[in-house]
Amino acid sequence: MFGWFKNKGEEDESRALAKVEEADPDAPRDDYETALETVGSMLRSIARSAFTIEDDTADDIQRRFDDWAQHILIQTPPPDRTLEEGDENRSFPRDWLALRRVVQDHRRREHDYVVETVGGLRGAVWAFVDSLHRVMGMVAASDRQVGGNLERLKDVARGGSPEMLRSEVMTVVREIETVIEDRQKKQRAQTRDLGSRIRNVSHQLQETRSPASLDPMTRLFNRKALEDHLSQLIELSDLFEQQVCVAFFDIDGMRGINEAYGQPTGDLLLRKLADMVARAFPQRTDFAARFEGDAFVVVQNETPLKDARRLAERFMQQARVVHVKRGDREVHATFSGGLAQLEPGESAKGLLERTMRAAKRAYDGGGDRVLDAGPAIIEPKEVG
Repeated sequence: MFGWFKNKGEEDESRALAKVEEADPDAPRDDYETALETVGSMLRSIARSAFTIEDDTADDIQRRFDDWAQHILIQTPPPDRTLEEGDENRSFPRDWLALRRVVQDHRRREHDYVVETVGGLRGAVWAFVDSLHRVMGMVAASDRQVGGNLERLKDVARGGSPEMLRSEVMTVVREIETVIEDRQKKQRAQTRDLGSRIRNVSHQLQETRSPASLDPMTRLFNRKALEDHLSQLIELSDLFEQQVCVAFFDIDGMRGINEAYGQPTGDLLLRKLADMVARAFPQRTDFAARFEGDAFVVVQNETPLKDARRLAERFMQQARVVHVKRGDREVHATFSGGLAQLEPGESAKGLLERTMRAAKRAYDGGGDRVLDAGPAIIEPKEVG
């Protein structure tokens, strides 16, 4: 939608850069020299902080940007120029346009590399969490089995066996129980420590947003990213007993706004409301996404239900003042919301559906309100 403006802006910038040395002769010379020194310093900073990007080594990147700094500061040949006889002894016009392309290309490659690398790390972390989740499930099952065996041994020991055997069996039973209790205590302590470490890593990883995970209109996370994030949080909650709350917000009467004022006005209002969602839930543990159409979802990790309810009510108040000017009129919108806290054994799909049903009840009741969802209906998982 804004591509033409971006291209035009780049062309204007190109023309401005090409004429940088045709500055007003009355302009202070010191300013121009300061600008050159600043650009040179920035290029050398890029060189010093270089790291290997695929086949482009850190040393090669460092040399490249050091050469560009030399070109800008003392007008040596541009690094991408094929040298000819006598080039070493003459000054070259500063190639600002080529420099801009080099810097932009380098930053794009750095960005893509970091996003890909962090995405791989994120996948590795969650693969580990999934494996740990499975292992602990098996441990819990074996504990139950051992407990059953111990009960049977106790019955046998009480069932008329000689007194010495009974005493010996009971002693063994007590020792095994002590070992199991000690192991469980250590596991709980290790799990708490691991949970703290993983939460810190997951918060850091979340800050790097891949373009594929973002909704292009609102720049919030998209539905796929939401579903992945919520599934991961549920695994963390099972392991570390975190409190997870989800709020579902649907704009009231958006279709009517589009029909009355036009799609561009509706889209502008939608973006403004999305910005409000992002500002209203700014914590690192908050995850705001556009679910679909006119609906948003906010996932709040490590947040009790009472705090999530307070924040949802505050957001509803803030959203009421958001508007778009259309002539002499202000176009406003309100939300119908649903709020729920994750319950043990609940799936991501079940949790989202509960909040959606609550938002529907809020809309049927007149809108502009947020309601708590009902209790979860947990279907037993098949064993096997």
